[in-house]
Amino acid sequence: MQRFYSSRLLRLSGLLLGVLVWLANANNPPTGRTGAPFDNGSCNDCHDGGNFSGSVSISGLPATIAPNTTYPLQITLTPLGGNPNRGGYQLVVVDGNNQNAGDLVATNSQSGTEFFAGREYIEQRAPKLFNGGPAFWTFNWTSPATAGRDTIRFFFIGNFCNGNGSSSGDIAFTGVRVFRFGPDTTISTHHLPAPAVLCLYPNPATDWVRIGGSDATTTLEVELTNSVGHLIRTATLAAGEALWVGDLAPGAYVVRMREPDGLWQAQRFIRQ
Repeated sequence: MQRFYSSRLLRLSGLLLGVLVWLANANNPPTGRTGAPFDNGSCNDCHDGGNFSGSVSISGLPATIAPNTTYPLQITLTPLGGNPNRGGYQLVVVDGNNQNAGDLVATNSQSGTEFFAGREYIEQRAPKLFNGGPAFWTFNWTSPATAGRDTIRFFFIGNFCNGNGSSSGDIAFTGVRVFRFGPDTTISTHHLPAPAVLCLYPNPATDWVRIGGSDATTTLEVELTNSVGHLIRTATLAAGEALWVGDLAPGAYVVRMREPDGLWQAQRFIRQ
Protein backbone atom coordinates (compact mmCIF):
# COMPACT_ATOMS: atom_id res chain seq x y z
CA MET A 1 0.00 0.00 0.00
CA GLN A 2 2.87 2.32 0.86
CA ARG A 3 4.45 1.64 -2.54
CA PHE A 4 1.10 2.50 -4.21
CA TYR A 5 0.89 5.89 -2.50
CA SER A 6 4.56 6.60 -3.20
CA SER A 7 4.07 5.80 -6.88
CA ARG A 8 0.95 7.97 -7.07
CA LEU A 9 2.71 10.82 -5.28
CA LEU A 10 5.62 10.54 -7.72
CA ARG A 11 3.28 10.74 -10.71
CA LEU A 12 1.46 13.76 -9.25
CA SER A 13 4.77 15.45 -8.50
CA GLY A 14 5.91 14.84 -12.08
CA LEU A 15 2.66 16.25 -13.45
CA LEU A 16 2.92 19.33 -11.22
CA LEU A 17 6.53 19.88 -12.26
CA GLY A 18 5.53 19.62 -15.94
CA VAL A 19 2.78 22.20 -15.49
CA LEU A 20 5.17 24.58 -13.70
CA VAL A 21 7.75 24.23 -16.48
CA TRP A 22 5.06 24.88 -19.11
CA LEU A 23 3.87 28.00 -17.28
CA ALA A 24 7.44 29.28 -16.99
CA ASN A 25 8.04 28.76 -20.72
CA ALA A 26 4.72 30.39 -21.61
CA ASN A 27 5.72 33.57 -19.75
CA ASN A 28 9.40 33.47 -20.71
CA PRO A 29 10.12 31.00 -23.55
CA PRO A 30 13.63 29.65 -24.19
CA THR A 31 15.65 32.23 -26.13
CA GLY A 32 17.15 31.52 -29.55
CA ARG A 33 14.26 29.45 -30.94
CA THR A 34 13.07 31.46 -33.96
CA GLY A 35 14.30 28.83 -36.43
CA ALA A 36 16.93 31.21 -37.85
CA PRO A 37 20.05 29.48 -39.28
CA PHE A 38 22.13 30.66 -36.32
CA ASP A 39 19.54 29.72 -33.68
CA ASN A 40 19.30 26.78 -31.31
CA GLY A 41 16.34 25.26 -33.20
CA SER A 42 12.75 26.47 -33.06
CA CYS A 43 9.64 26.30 -30.88
CA ASN A 44 8.66 23.12 -32.75
CA ASP A 45 11.49 21.28 -30.98
CA CYS A 46 9.24 21.23 -27.90
CA HIS A 47 5.77 22.06 -29.26
CA ASP A 48 4.53 19.43 -31.69
CA GLY A 49 1.53 17.43 -32.80
CA GLY A 50 -0.71 20.40 -33.55
CA ASN A 51 -3.06 20.25 -36.53
CA PHE A 52 -3.60 24.00 -36.81
CA SER A 53 -2.67 26.20 -39.75
CA GLY A 54 -1.80 29.85 -39.44
CA SER A 55 0.41 32.73 -40.48
CA VAL A 56 2.77 35.06 -38.63
CA SER A 57 3.67 38.52 -39.96
CA ILE A 58 5.29 41.79 -38.91
CA SER A 59 4.18 45.26 -39.97
CA GLY A 60 5.38 48.83 -39.64
CA LEU A 61 8.53 48.70 -41.78
CA PRO A 62 9.30 50.46 -45.07
CA ALA A 63 10.98 48.70 -48.01
CA THR A 64 14.26 50.45 -47.16
CA ILE A 65 15.41 50.78 -43.56
CA ALA A 66 16.82 54.17 -42.61
CA PRO A 67 19.68 54.36 -40.11
CA ASN A 68 19.13 55.44 -36.50
CA THR A 69 15.34 55.42 -36.87
CA THR A 70 12.75 54.10 -34.42
CA TYR A 71 9.95 52.02 -35.97
CA PRO A 72 6.79 51.04 -34.02
CA LEU A 73 6.24 47.41 -35.04
CA GLN A 74 3.54 44.81 -34.66
CA ILE A 75 3.76 41.03 -34.91
CA THR A 76 0.47 39.30 -35.72
CA LEU A 77 -0.50 35.64 -35.40
CA THR A 78 -3.51 34.76 -37.59
CA PRO A 79 -5.24 31.35 -37.30
CA LEU A 80 -6.17 29.96 -40.72
CA GLY A 81 -7.38 26.48 -39.81
CA GLY A 82 -8.35 24.57 -36.69
CA ASN A 83 -9.11 26.28 -33.40
CA PRO A 84 -5.93 27.21 -31.54
CA ASN A 85 -6.57 28.59 -28.07
CA ARG A 86 -3.58 30.87 -27.50
CA GLY A 87 -0.31 31.96 -29.05
CA GLY A 88 3.14 33.38 -28.42
CA TYR A 89 6.08 34.67 -30.44
CA GLN A 90 9.82 35.35 -30.62
CA LEU A 91 11.75 37.66 -32.96
CA VAL A 92 15.37 38.61 -33.67
CA VAL A 93 16.91 41.21 -36.03
CA VAL A 94 20.31 40.78 -37.70
CA ASP A 95 22.31 42.34 -40.52
CA GLY A 96 23.66 40.63 -43.64
CA ASN A 97 26.44 39.04 -41.56
CA ASN A 98 23.97 37.62 -39.01
CA GLN A 99 25.19 40.08 -36.38
CA ASN A 100 22.76 41.77 -34.03
CA ALA A 101 21.17 44.82 -35.67
CA GLY A 102 19.61 47.71 -33.78
CA ASP A 103 17.75 47.70 -30.50
CA LEU A 104 14.43 46.00 -29.69
CA VAL A 105 12.36 47.73 -27.01
CA ALA A 106 9.33 46.30 -25.20
CA THR A 107 6.79 49.12 -24.96
CA ASN A 108 4.50 47.31 -22.51
CA SER A 109 4.51 44.36 -20.10
CA GLN A 110 3.22 41.94 -22.78
CA SER A 111 6.74 41.52 -24.24
CA GLY A 112 10.30 41.33 -22.97
CA THR A 113 13.82 41.25 -24.40
CA GLU A 114 16.77 38.92 -23.76
CA PHE A 115 20.19 38.32 -25.29
CA PHE A 116 21.39 34.99 -26.62
CA ALA A 117 24.74 34.40 -28.38
CA GLY A 118 25.24 38.16 -28.74
CA ARG A 119 21.85 38.81 -30.37
CA GLU A 120 18.83 40.55 -28.87
CA TYR A 121 15.45 38.78 -28.95
CA ILE A 122 11.96 39.96 -28.09
CA GLU A 123 9.21 37.55 -27.07
CA GLN A 124 5.90 37.32 -25.25
CA ARG A 125 5.74 37.59 -21.49
CA ALA A 126 2.37 35.86 -21.47
CA PRO A 127 0.45 34.00 -24.19
CA LYS A 128 -2.54 35.72 -25.77
CA LEU A 129 -5.93 34.17 -26.47
CA PHE A 130 -7.08 34.15 -30.09
CA ASN A 131 -10.81 34.52 -29.28
CA GLY A 132 -11.79 33.70 -32.87
CA GLY A 133 -9.35 36.15 -34.50
CA PRO A 134 -5.68 37.20 -34.65
CA ALA A 135 -3.47 37.91 -31.67
CA PHE A 136 -0.82 40.61 -31.84
CA TRP A 137 1.93 42.31 -29.82
CA THR A 138 3.45 45.76 -30.37
CA PHE A 139 7.00 46.93 -29.67
CA ASN A 140 9.65 49.31 -31.02
CA TRP A 141 12.84 48.69 -32.95
CA THR A 142 15.55 51.29 -33.48
CA SER A 143 17.69 50.65 -36.55
CA PRO A 144 21.51 50.67 -36.32
CA ALA A 145 23.81 53.33 -37.75
CA THR A 146 25.32 50.76 -40.15
CA ALA A 147 24.47 47.23 -41.26
CA GLY A 148 26.67 44.54 -42.77
CA ARG A 149 26.02 44.07 -46.52
CA ASP A 150 23.46 46.90 -46.27
CA THR A 151 20.87 44.29 -45.30
CA ILE A 152 18.47 43.90 -42.38
CA ARG A 153 16.77 40.57 -41.70
CA PHE A 154 13.92 39.83 -39.30
CA PHE A 155 13.53 36.20 -38.20
CA PHE A 156 10.38 35.44 -36.23
CA ILE A 157 8.16 32.59 -35.13
CA GLY A 158 4.57 32.31 -33.92
CA ASN A 159 3.43 29.46 -31.70
CA PHE A 160 -0.19 28.26 -32.03
CA CYS A 161 -1.21 26.29 -28.91
CA ASN A 162 -4.24 24.31 -27.81
CA GLY A 163 -3.98 25.48 -24.21
CA ASN A 164 -3.97 22.00 -22.65
CA GLY A 165 -1.24 22.91 -20.15
CA SER A 166 1.52 21.04 -21.97
CA SER A 167 3.56 21.36 -25.18
CA SER A 168 1.67 18.60 -26.99
CA GLY A 169 -0.86 19.41 -29.70
CA ASP A 170 0.82 22.72 -30.62
CA ILE A 171 2.57 23.94 -33.77
CA ALA A 172 4.74 26.95 -34.63
CA PHE A 173 5.17 28.77 -37.96
CA THR A 174 8.30 30.71 -38.88
CA GLY A 175 8.78 33.82 -40.99
CA VAL A 176 11.62 35.92 -42.35
CA ARG A 177 11.63 39.37 -43.97
CA VAL A 178 14.63 40.93 -45.66
CA PHE A 179 15.05 44.69 -46.12
CA ARG A 180 17.57 46.89 -47.84
CA PHE A 181 19.43 49.18 -45.45
CA GLY A 182 19.84 52.74 -46.71
CA PRO A 183 22.99 54.27 -45.26
CA ASP A 184 22.97 58.00 -44.55
CA THR A 185 24.84 59.49 -47.52
CA THR A 186 24.36 63.12 -46.48
CA ILE A 187 27.67 65.00 -46.81
CA SER A 188 27.74 68.27 -44.97
CA THR A 189 29.91 70.20 -42.58
CA HIS A 190 26.81 71.70 -40.99
CA HIS A 191 24.53 70.16 -38.42
CA LEU A 192 21.12 69.60 -39.94
CA PRO A 193 18.12 70.24 -37.74
CA ALA A 194 16.49 67.13 -36.30
CA PRO A 195 13.25 66.18 -38.05
CA ALA A 196 10.07 67.08 -36.25
CA VAL A 197 8.48 64.27 -34.24
CA LEU A 198 5.10 63.65 -35.82
CA CYS A 199 2.10 62.29 -33.93
CA LEU A 200 -1.46 61.19 -34.66
CA TYR A 201 -4.58 62.43 -32.89
CA PRO A 202 -7.17 61.60 -31.82
CA ASN A 203 -6.10 58.05 -30.99
CA PRO A 204 -8.32 56.01 -30.91
CA ALA A 205 -10.08 57.59 -33.88
CA THR A 206 -13.52 57.23 -35.44
CA ASP A 207 -13.70 59.26 -38.67
CA TRP A 208 -10.54 61.36 -39.09
CA VAL A 209 -6.98 61.40 -37.79
CA ARG A 210 -4.78 64.49 -37.84
CA ILE A 211 -1.00 64.72 -37.83
CA GLY A 212 0.60 66.97 -35.27
CA GLY A 213 4.15 68.18 -34.91
CA SER A 214 4.70 69.50 -38.45
CA ASP A 215 5.31 73.09 -39.52
CA ALA A 216 2.29 75.04 -40.76
CA THR A 217 3.77 75.24 -44.28
CA THR A 218 4.72 71.56 -44.52
CA THR A 219 3.13 68.99 -46.82
CA LEU A 220 3.33 65.34 -45.80
CA GLU A 221 3.50 62.09 -47.73
CA VAL A 222 1.25 59.60 -45.97
CA GLU A 223 0.79 55.84 -46.28
CA LEU A 224 -1.93 53.94 -44.41
CA THR A 225 -1.46 50.19 -43.84
CA ASN A 226 -3.40 47.57 -41.93
CA SER A 227 -2.00 45.49 -39.05
CA VAL A 228 -0.28 43.02 -41.39
CA GLY A 229 1.40 45.69 -43.52
CA HIS A 230 -0.97 45.76 -46.51
CA LEU A 231 -1.15 49.23 -48.09
CA ILE A 232 -4.67 50.68 -47.92
CA ARG A 233 -4.16 54.17 -49.33
CA THR A 234 -1.67 56.96 -49.87
CA ALA A 235 -2.17 60.69 -49.58
CA THR A 236 -0.40 64.03 -49.64
CA LEU A 237 -1.70 66.23 -46.85
CA ALA A 238 -1.28 69.97 -46.51
CA ALA A 239 -0.99 71.59 -43.12
CA GLY A 240 -4.29 71.33 -41.24
CA GLU A 241 -5.73 68.53 -43.40
CA ALA A 242 -6.87 65.24 -41.88
CA LEU A 243 -6.79 61.64 -43.10
CA TRP A 244 -10.15 59.93 -43.57
CA VAL A 245 -10.41 56.60 -41.69
CA GLY A 246 -14.18 56.40 -41.26
CA ASP A 247 -14.48 53.58 -43.83
CA LEU A 248 -12.04 51.28 -42.01
CA ALA A 249 -13.09 48.28 -39.97
CA PRO A 250 -12.38 48.62 -36.24
CA GLY A 251 -8.85 47.52 -35.36
CA ALA A 252 -5.19 48.53 -35.38
CA TYR A 253 -3.58 50.43 -38.28
CA VAL A 254 -0.25 52.12 -39.00
CA VAL A 255 0.24 55.54 -40.61
CA ARG A 256 3.66 56.25 -42.12
CA MET A 257 4.44 59.96 -42.60
CA ARG A 258 7.29 61.87 -44.20
CA GLU A 259 8.01 65.56 -44.54
CA PRO A 260 9.71 66.64 -47.78
CA ASP A 261 13.30 65.34 -47.82
CA GLY A 262 12.78 63.86 -44.35
CA LEU A 263 12.79 60.36 -42.84
CA TRP A 264 9.70 58.23 -42.68
CA GLN A 265 8.05 58.11 -39.27
CA ALA A 266 5.40 55.57 -38.28
CA GLN A 267 2.61 55.79 -35.74
CA ARG A 268 0.07 53.14 -34.78
CA PHE A 269 -3.54 54.07 -34.11
CA ILE A 270 -6.79 52.31 -33.26
CA ARG A 271 -9.94 52.73 -35.37
CA GLN A 272 -12.88 52.42 -32.96
